[in-house]
Amino acid sequence: MHAPGGLPRMDSSLGAFRPRHPIQETVVMRITSCLAGLALVALCPLAAHATSSPTFDFYGEGPALDQTSRLPLFKSGSLALEVSAQTKSGVTNVVLSNLGLGVEGGIFGNGIEGATGDTLTLSFNQTVELTGIQLSFWDRDFLLPGDRATLSWGGRSITLGEGMYAGKNDIVYTTIPLSGVVGQTFTLKASGTSEFRLAGLYAAPAVPEPGTWAMMGLGLVGMAAVAGRRRQQTH
Repeated sequence: MHAPGGLPRMDSSLGAFRPRHPIQETVVMRITSCLAGLALVALCPLAAHATSSPTFDFYGEGPALDQTSRLPLFKSGSLALEVSAQTKSGVTNVVLSNLGLGVEGGIFGNGIEGATGDTLTLSFNQTVELTGIQLSFWDRDFLLPGDRATLSWGGRSITLGEGMYAGKNDIVYTTIPLSGVVGQTFTLKASGTSEFRLAGLYAAPAVPEPGTWAMMGLGLVGMAAVAGRRRQQTH
């Protein structure tokens, strides 16, 4: 039934408006399907990130007992990663084991410790975007403040363990999604009473931003124009 003026009438039994025509139902269903599809598209990258292995997986891949190296080199596809370590006292060895990467000479062991100012420097062979980091022995805030670390690159830095970088606990390590972390050299420094290890990195070659593509296009157009003028002058 319709109220005067052709407006849909409230169905008292359903508490909602009935569509005036079957076409309206089709439109509503299509809009609902589109919204559901967009939601799935938005969630797919998160799901893929949660289930995929890190680009550089240090947990479970190293030796059973701690070994040391001054500048260990890791490769994954076209990416190469060199790692160095430093404490308040100066340069030291990187510790490699199946528990992750650490720094030699800590108070509590060979983890990355805040008390001794431990820092890992991560140097890639090209500009990359870090989309996630995994840390083993990482304590999140509960009754007491958890672990903290500073990730720095290109004059920027973020604090891991706070806010959007609090991360989520897995069985053996914590995964922290990252966004906008683009560079070639990164430093990971423990702070406070933290003691943890670097378990993995999600990294991919950086894709130029739209503005960069536009500048490259303008440059190519300019080069083509100059070449055309030279041909005209020659003839």
